[in-house]
Amino acid sequence: MRFEIDAKDLAKALSNLARNTATEVQVFRFLQISAKDKMIRLSTTNGITTMTYDLNADNVEGNKDTLINAKKFYEVVSKLDGMLSFNDGVIKCGKSRFKIPVAYEDFIKDTEEFELMELDAPNFIKTLEKRLFACAKYTNNVLSGVLLNVNEICTTDGNVMSVGKCTCSDKPIVISENVAKEICNCFEYELFVGVSKNKVRFSGSNITLTSNILDGEFPPYKQLIPISYEHDVRVNKKSILNALTLILTAVEDRTGLCIFKFEKNALKLSAMSSDNEGYTEIKINYTDEPIEIGFNINYMINCLKNLDAEEVLFRFNTPDKAIVITADTDIHVLMPIVVRK
Repeated sequence: MRFEIDAKDLAKALSNLARNTATEVQVFRFLQISAKDKMIRLSTTNGITTMTYDLNADNVEGNKDTLINAKKFYEVVSKLDGMLSFNDGVIKCGKSRFKIPVAYEDFIKDTEEFELMELDAPNFIKTLEKRLFACAKYTNNVLSGVLLNVNEICTTDGNVMSVGKCTCSDKPIVISENVAKEICNCFEYELFVGVSKNKVRFSGSNITLTSNILDGEFPPYKQLIPISYEHDVRVNKKSILNALTLILTAVEDRTGLCIFKFEKNALKLSAMSSDNEGYTEIKINYTDEPIEIGFNINYMINCLKNLDAEEVLFRFNTPDKAIVITADTDIHVLMPIVVRK
């Protein structure tokens, strides 16, 4: 396999491809290089997700697919500048020369056909990215993934749920959080999606990402959103974020409880740890009976950070029921912490 290409263009593709390898399984450490007309096709897989880049290159020769260690190749190429030549593992750029062992094998085969539909890439990626904070951590079930439900994207870990509206698929599927992150990293202005029985493909420009769909049934998330509310309170997002960040800095309890006390025209916020305590308040337009609700301060901060609005709406009923935090078409549902007096 021989070709010439700008080192920076190659490094940009390799930075994403190298992430999509599995170092604990030797065979999944490799990047596959294939000749395609006047282009090269670069592919990696971790056994679950396959990522492919098609790049324009000069003087492309060779009819054998070449395998090379993806991360080592990226580490070398990322430090080069200018036109680079590759010849069966020998890399030359200016006065620099490197050699990385290669093998010849058609290892990554991706022959499945998908019927693709076009998405509004900027809107989809923005909506997807703002849901990721609510994915469950340290679990392998569907709660660790992202539900693409035709016109809505939803994530939940059982304590917090995030829903955003945008066209995302032609039928409901669940993708892994890692796949969702790669979509946000790799795509920008052009994006198509296609779904088969067990896989999903995202394609745009010169990039293709194909992954397994997560098995399992996603929770009936729409049933978790209350139909009616006793209290609606509009809050300046910057004011409440600043207040919560100040309390978190003082208390330094990153898993702790923060008490929200809604009183006439004031929201009083307080928290304490074994050594410290913090209190502050902000002005709000509230005239109902006083109510006190406890929340995980980190969940609340993440909810607020992932809403694009100067003002957010808090909608709630009783202290033991979920609160809905919303702006425009974005909805976050946060379960309270029961405060024992």
